[in-house]
Amino acid sequence: MASERQPELFSTPAQLRDELAFKSWLETMEGFRQRSAADVVSRVKRAMIFADVLSAGSDHELRFLLEESSDYRGCSSSVRSQLKRAAQLYRQFRSLPEGRRS
Repeated sequence: MASERQPELFSTPAQLRDELAFKSWLETMEGFRQRSAADVVSRVKRAMIFADVLSAGSDHELRFLLEESSDYRGCSSSVRSQLKRAAQLYRQFRSLPEGRRS
């Protein structure tokens, strides 16, 4: 497991609004329950420890960036799958025009 501190992904007011919009989008557009949406946000934060999720040009590149991290490779296959899926959902959310995010 990474010894680094989890990034403050949603620490500023603008980032907090982004987190709330992401959770809302997960619930309304993707059908997640409140607790599941919160779990996805947590997994995105964890994935960002291993790789710059938003800098990847494609899902294939995202997987490559994650696999470069020995800490990521040390996670169980189910955890790796959850982290990849959460990062993909966040990238999908961020790719939408702001008006379609909630």
